[in-house]
Amino acid sequence: MPLLNGLEATRHIRQAAPATKVLILSAHSDDAYVERATALGVAGCLLKHTSSHEPSQAIREVQKGNTFFSPAVAKRLHAQKPPVCNGRPKQQVAHMNSRGLEVVQLIGEGEANTQIAAELGLSM
Repeated sequence: MPLLNGLEATRHIRQAAPATKVLILSAHSDDAYVERATALGVAGCLLKHTSSHEPSQAIREVQKGNTFFSPAVAKRLHAQKPPVCNGRPKQQVAHMNSRGLEVVQLIGEGEANTQIAAELGLSM
């Protein structure tokens, strides 16, 4: 996309219409990208090199209120479940919230602090 990447578009969509279910079709499949997408509230993520039946399956699942991730992504997400100790999940290191991820993304895009603050409605 010329003006926004998929994560930024997702952020704008979810801010404007929080009930909207977002399903991403992306060439990016790395764990960090998928984690950022899920933190922004996507309902699913399909890889561009997915099989031809998966997009319609994903749309149906998301429409039902479920999530859908391409099998390769889902397998990695499943493998990342928190370890269990004595029947309870082990305490994990806190992850950055979606607002922090937005700031990091804008920094990565080369935005100045004042531009970031203005875009996110923050005071300096």
